[in-house]
Amino acid sequence: MRYEDIPKLATWKNDTSVLRRSASGSTLNKIDADIDNYWKSYSSMVKRNLLTDVNSNIRNWENINGTTVSFHPVVVALKEVITRKLRELSPSAYRYRQVMCLGFRVGCNTVTDEYFRYSPNDGVDMRKKCDEMMHAIRCAQGFVAASGMDSDETLKIFMAPEFYFRGANGAYSHDLVASILPTMTGLGMGGNAYEHWLFVYGTAIAASEEEFTCCRVCGPNPNTVEFIRDPTSRLSATGIHKKTQAVCKTNPAHPIEMRTYGAEVQNVALIQKGTDMHMVVKEYISGIDYKGNQVNVIEGKGKNRIVKTLNAIAPQGSNMSRIASKFQDERMGGGVFTMDGITFGMEICLDHIQSTGAAGRLGPYASTIQVLLIPSYGMDITHHSCVSGGVIFNVDGRGAGTSNVVVKGHTGVPITGTSIAAPNTGGQIERWGPFPIPRRG
Repeated sequence: MRYEDIPKLATWKNDTSVLRRSASGSTLNKIDADIDNYWKSYSSMVKRNLLTDVNSNIRNWENINGTTVSFHPVVVALKEVITRKLRELSPSAYRYRQVMCLGFRVGCNTVTDEYFRYSPNDGVDMRKKCDEMMHAIRCAQGFVAASGMDSDETLKIFMAPEFYFRGANGAYSHDLVASILPTMTGLGMGGNAYEHWLFVYGTAIAASEEEFTCCRVCGPNPNTVEFIRDPTSRLSATGIHKKTQAVCKTNPAHPIEMRTYGAEVQNVALIQKGTDMHMVVKEYISGIDYKGNQVNVIEGKGKNRIVKTLNAIAPQGSNMSRIASKFQDERMGGGVFTMDGITFGMEICLDHIQSTGAAGRLGPYASTIQVLLIPSYGMDITHHSCVSGGVIFNVDGRGAGTSNVVVKGHTGVPITGTSIAAPNTGGQIERWGPFPIPRRG
């Protein structure tokens, strides 16, 4: 028996109908759910996350039911197609035996507690910070080479702190944030010289005004308004008016207006390994993130340029937002991601200690995470949401910047780092490890 692709859920259930009579319910339910989500996923990263977890749950299923499961043709076929698909999605999977952590220790505020910047022009500021990041990475590369502990089986993880990329007013525009990864690629970070490197370029902040429609008489509550077809608009081919209009539910004669919730801030960690890229959005806003808990949003250009100072509000879909996420599963484009067969977790600053789940944002995924990354501004490593032997790496941007590494379950001689000054930057590089990559649960 052979699957040409991951089977659809209905096919998988039908093919395993005999096995289900004696199957372990919770484990098989997890496999079912991940196969179903696989076909709902929208990116290679998400598919890798899910297939990696299906493999792990198959092993658990085999441990419970033994050869009844292990040698069943359907299970053998599923394992074979997963191996094939993972090879397609991640050709370099399982090539690394250890990781070395390199923290870019740099402060992300000035000595007068202003936002760290090179220029009041956000475009110039972003490019200068990319240039500084490039120099820091080159310094780290030389530091690794001089250590005598490097090999192609060692993944080098370079990480900068939270808030490295943001403008004089607390945030960049969305298009400027979107240009950071291409700029770093253009500076050579996606080339062969860094084949065995994973970069976390700290976080970048974008902000945009979030508005809502409400009734001027009934007050600032969007639930008092409904959208109906505009009878004055043109008809579609099916006879339906093409446009809609907002009206008050209580009295359609009431005037309607637009109001502002605030500035939605997207605090995004930027991750790159070669051509593979991923972004993780911070869920929670801390009281120290933005001066007065406000940011400036710039609209328009030239003479039409308008600067609005607005309250910072959490991004849609986060645990602080009034708008729930479509997916609560962190593997579906969230803080759990898989690269080169390694399952990483990322908790940005406050996400590390605050969550709807236990032990931080990624507490429910601790049994799968091998390397936990924490870019931050004012945060220490407080818990260990990863497998035994997992590597937890924190780089913080408060003051002059710090970095730290904890290996879960480590005993004996304390883990220490070695640092050097990074020429052409405002910071230092601190090297930790290398450390063995633990097996997943």
